Amino acid sequence: MAINIIEDIPIELNVEELLEKYTIEPSKNNELDTLIKKYQKLIEAKAVYSFVKVKNIINDEVHLYRGDVFRGIILADMLEPQQLILLFVATAGPKVDAQIAEDAKNDAFQRVYSAKIGNAAVGKASLHLKHLAEKKLGKDVTHFGPGRGGGKLFGIEQQKVVFHILNPARNIGVKLMPNYLMIPIRSISGIYAVSRLPYNACQHCPREICDGRTTPYIGEYHSNRRPY
Repeated sequence: MAINIIEDIPIELNVEELLEKYTIEPSKNNELDTLIKKYQKLIEAKAVYSFVKVKNIINDEVHLYRGDVFRGIILADMLEPQQLILLFVATAGPKVDAQIAEDAKNDAFQRVYSAKIGNAAVGKASLHLKHLAEKKLGKDVTHFGPGRGGGKLFGIEQQKVVFHILNPARNIGVKLMPNYLMIPIRSISGIYAVSRLPYNACQHCPREICDGRTTPYIGEYHSNRRPY
């Protein structure tokens, strides 16, 4: 199993994308542009990833050929035995985190939008991995992230499996804390895979306020398991 490292993911931030997502007073556009340009210089986006193969699925466990096991209702429902998947960890880098912490001491605008810019940067890093997965797997892929969708379907503790396989602390400087959060904070992990059925974690996450929401909440997830 090959472990692949990307040392410099190209990330390009722009005002238009943030203006499309957030409602900002027109008088703040120039201030936002200045803030984006500052963060653009600080981004050091990296990633570690590997394509691995599912061996079999037993109840809510997805067993990989290398011996690791993911536990999660949604993975067991949406993946198939013998399927190739991509595991990854990506980060915008420690300088982004440090500047966000510094900007949090300033006015409300910088405090709020520096965090949003950091999130946008790591989102673009994740999108880079999605494109790599699509090239290898041949069609649209779904992101399964530990803790997403309210955390019940694929628990955040499954970060341990991702980190055990990829060792991002050594490979790209991303550490896993005892509470399973990552440092730098602007980091993302998970699986990109072709899903047996359409799935978006946001559909089953009841959180009302979330910058990352991409689709409305429709209620709790109900298993549609196909027997093997």
